Amino acid sequence: RHDDKCYQVHKEGYNWFFAKKACEYIDSKLAEASTDEENQYLANLIYSQGATTAWVGLTDMEHEGQWVWVSTLRNVSTTRWATGEPNDRHHPGDCGMLHATNGQWYDDHCDSSKHAFVCETTGANSQIGK
Repeated sequence: RHDDKCYQVHKEGYNWFFAKKACEYIDSKLAEASTDEENQYLANLIYSQGATTAWVGLTDMEHEGQWVWVSTLRNVSTTRWATGEPNDRHHPGDCGMLHATNGQWYDDHCDSSKHAFVCETTGANSQIGK
């Protein structure tokens, strides 16, 4: 729990689409770090659960190069991208993941790449941990 949000790390490696659906199934969403503090909290949480990388709710599927949070389609700050990212190296690298050891974001292939993932929900609506 961080502020009014609850998180659940799923250590199994899945693609981004599965991760998104799995979070929705428990009435949550892929995690969205709105502050540097929250981003670092998520990185520490991921690491504490034994994962190195995890999908979060970042995507530029709709418009290449315009990264948004998938639940709101709001633009994201680019200050958390690792140097040289997003680079579309895993073309198409339309989904974002958080690296737990440095707290930075990387783009990756949504379908074929597999990472842990973090679900987020708020307050009383939380099915996480039940």
